[in-house]
Amino acid sequence: MSDSKGLAFILYPAFLLVSLQNILLAHATGLFVVLLAAVAKAFGQGSAQPAIQATCLKKLDPAKSGVAAATYYIGADIGQGIGPMIGGAISNAYGYKAMFYFCVLLVLLGCIGFTIYNRVTTSQNELTNG
Repeated sequence: MSDSKGLAFILYPAFLLVSLQNILLAHATGLFVVLLAAVAKAFGQGSAQPAIQATCLKKLDPAKSGVAAATYYIGADIGQGIGPMIGGAISNAYGYKAMFYFCVLLVLLGCIGFTIYNRVTTSQNELTNG
């Protein structure tokens, strides 16, 4: 779908679903809400990650696909390594609700960053293609 409709078609709903997941977890009082959050996270992350990886691979020459894949995974690994430490510090200082809302803020910042990237690349493509 990202090939035919564009990366934004996949990522904006994914940003929404991952934000919803964090909001649900911030207010979860039982298993049902945690399970709803898991479903939102699965659809959000499960649709975004392959679309982002495919876009990374398409941006470079096929001979450099290893570089594109490695760069993508390094970013994911850094986030998965540092994220829990930051989340743990926030939850210790302010509680779990604040930690989950901080994650919503990070998703919002990612959405803003993607919007800027998308507008710049769209403008560049329009200039290049006339």
